[in-house]
Amino acid sequence: MTYELAFLEQIALHPDDLGARLRYADYLEQSLDPALALRAEFIRVQNALDALHEHHPSYRSLLARERQLLDENWHIWFRPICEALAEPLPLPAFRRSWTDRLRGRYRNTTMRSQFLELTWESTIPRDHQIAWRRPGEAARTRFLRSAQFEHGFVQTIELYARTSRGPSHLDRLLERAPITSLKLIDFHELLFRRIVKAIEQKRLQQFEAHATGLDSLAQYQRAGGSQHLTTIEIDGNEPIERLLAAFRAIRPNRLQKLIFQNTTLTFADVSRLVDLPTMPPSIHALINGMAVSSSNFARRSP
Repeated sequence: MTYELAFLEQIALHPDDLGARLRYADYLEQSLDPALALRAEFIRVQNALDALHEHHPSYRSLLARERQLLDENWHIWFRPICEALAEPLPLPAFRRSWTDRLRGRYRNTTMRSQFLELTWESTIPRDHQIAWRRPGEAARTRFLRSAQFEHGFVQTIELYARTSRGPSHLDRLLERAPITSLKLIDFHELLFRRIVKAIEQKRLQQFEAHATGLDSLAQYQRAGGSQHLTTIEIDGNEPIERLLAAFRAIRPNRLQKLIFQNTTLTFADVSRLVDLPTMPPSIHALINGMAVSSSNFARRSP
């Protein structure tokens, strides 16, 4: 094992240990490579921001430096993630044109690369960044959907289940980045088992499962993984009785969101689903793009 992988393993095993991250930054600086020095600076800047109050005198200057460093270098720092997942390597980023920005959310800044975008969302007290697959059908053929830099490293990642990817790809990812939070869209039995093992080994702190369709939902149920489901998405018309039977078979105690697209389901139909005794008490639903808060559903009888 190289020194770098040893550092990354320590950071992954002890994600709350700031000292491990700063020691890795020191190690990068000792190489006297200007590119690695920028990587070390970014680690220090993000961790300093995490520790400072937004009214601290240095806060705004550090925010500006965080954005500058990430905008200019994210496509380089993202390459180990793409290599681990056998994804196309990102090319040097370029900034969206002002006409593109007018078509979208003008307050946000997006840095584009091949297949990937780094987007900054305006939030308080600190802007939120995420690298994600550019929209379209081509994006859904990829394994990697999105990732986020936190505390100087990619720590949060979202994957589409793909039969061409398996546990070995996840193992390489966990080796090369201190991933603490992972979301899996659709079901992949071998990958799911490896994720559960990583949770047991405390390599992952948070796992979210997203089922798209009743087949994916049934696979999670058969694998005993329905308790990990946070989102269920159904696209197309499914008879309400079939939906009720499928939902009765699972116990998604972490479920947060139900999404129904291109459906003729009514509010009353969704209320019947939410009212099942196997469902958690607080759920938000989206019916053909219309958001419905769980507070609108009838309260279950005790």
